[in-house]
Amino acid sequence: MCSKRRDGFTLIELLVVIAIIAILAAILFPVFARARENARKSTCQSNLKQLGNANMMYAQDYDERTLPYSSKPSGEGDRWFILVQPYLKNSDVLKCPSQRITTGQPTSYGLNRATGSLGETSGPQGVSLANIQNPAETIAFLDTRAHDNESEGFATFYAPPTGNSSWGSYGCLSDRHSEGLNCAFYDGHVKWYKRDAVWSKPEWFDFN
Repeated sequence: MCSKRRDGFTLIELLVVIAIIAILAAILFPVFARARENARKSTCQSNLKQLGNANMMYAQDYDERTLPYSSKPSGEGDRWFILVQPYLKNSDVLKCPSQRITTGQPTSYGLNRATGSLGETSGPQGVSLANIQNPAETIAFLDTRAHDNESEGFATFYAPPTGNSSWGSYGCLSDRHSEGLNCAFYDGHVKWYKRDAVWSKPEWFDFN
């Protein structure tokens, strides 16, 4: 006598297959998410590298002075992200792939307030490269945000607060890359750090 051919799976078999798929998804999805974030972090580091190079090219054209925050005193005129564009391949370099800006400045990165001078005097803007005594330990650009909101761009950053200063408490340092941020230094290297690690290095914010 021939046995009957089974044309489908039993309910238990289907449940087992679904459970296996769910377990695999739970294992693999975080791996894929980390891989995507690592790719975005790498692109961000490339952007910062290009910004660092553009800053040096700008300095060559402007008497060895770095990019200023603005072309005129008191933050008036063109901001640095406009001034730097002739030295970039495209404006997408100003946008971190891990940030979606909907308001504020059209850049994911901030220029160092100390070396950018913020256009606060009537004299030459920016800072002489010769005055940056420790370029490997002086940040030029890093990942920023405004009001702790990753949908708002902010074009500069400040040193950690000291004394009665409140500039550094603004919260403009971002931690959008695996609870850390990318930093471009004046010697050309770019590196990822935990936000607290950067915040604990006030000497990285000053060129003296």
